[in-house]
Amino acid sequence: MTRFQRIRGWWKRLPLGLRLTLMIVLGVLILGRLALPYVLQRYVNDKLSHLDGYGGSVGGITVHLWRGAYRIHNADIHKTSGKVPEPLFKAAYVDLSIEWLQLLHGSIVGKVFMGEPEVNFVAGPTEAESQMGEKAGWNELLVSLFPFRLNRLETNDGAVHFHDHHHKPPVDIFMNELKLVASNLTNAQRKNEELPTRVEATSKTIGGGAFEIQIKLNLLDKEPTFELVGNIKGMDLTAINDFLLAYG
Repeated sequence: MTRFQRIRGWWKRLPLGLRLTLMIVLGVLILGRLALPYVLQRYVNDKLSHLDGYGGSVGGITVHLWRGAYRIHNADIHKTSGKVPEPLFKAAYVDLSIEWLQLLHGSIVGKVFMGEPEVNFVAGPTEAESQMGEKAGWNELLVSLFPFRLNRLETNDGAVHFHDHHHKPPVDIFMNELKLVASNLTNAQRKNEELPTRVEATSKTIGGGAFEIQIKLNLLDKEPTFELVGNIKGMDLTAINDFLLAYG
C-alpha cells in the first residue's frame, strides 16, 4: 500500500464533521498566506507615511515563513517638503529575518540585509532644502517593522552621497559599491569583551579610490566607546575640488 493510499484511507475514516472542519481551517490558512504580502505592504506603507518630515512607499513584499523572514522590494523614503530631489533612502530590497544561529546563544534577534541601498544627504540654505534624516523616528519605524532586536546588518552594492545643489559648481561626493557587515550589535553572543560589536566596510570613492574601515565598539554603553582603523587608497583628490571650493 502506497503512502497516498494510507493517507486516503485515514481521511475516509474521519467523521464527516471533522473532515469539513479541517478543510475549512486549511482553506483559511491558504487564503491567509496568499493575503499576507498585501496586508504587510499596506502596513509598511502606512508606517512610512507617519514619519516626521518624511514619507515613503514600497513596491511589494515577499514572505518567507520557512526562515522567519519577509523581503521589502523597491523601498523609497523621501522628504515630504518636495524641495529635495533625491530620496533620503532607497533600496532594491530590504530583507528582515530571524538570525537563527543566535538561538544557540539563547538569544532571539534579527538581521537585516539590504540590496543596492542608497542614502542621500543634502545640504541647503534652509531646512526645507536640506536632508540629513534626523528626528524622523527611525528606531520606532524599525521596531514597528520587525519585532526582534536588530543584531546584524549587511549591505551589498550600496552608495552614500552628499549633495549641495546651491553652490556653483554643485557638490556631489560619494562612495559606491559599498559592502558593509555589522555583527553582534546587541551582544547576542554574550562576549565578555569591552568592545563586542564589529563593523567592517569596503567601498569605491569618488576619484577612483578604495576605502575600507574596521570598527570595534559597544553600543550598549551609555557613552559608546570604539576603536577605528580605516584608510583610503588611490583616490584622485582633484575629484573633490568642488567640495573644497564650497567648504574649504
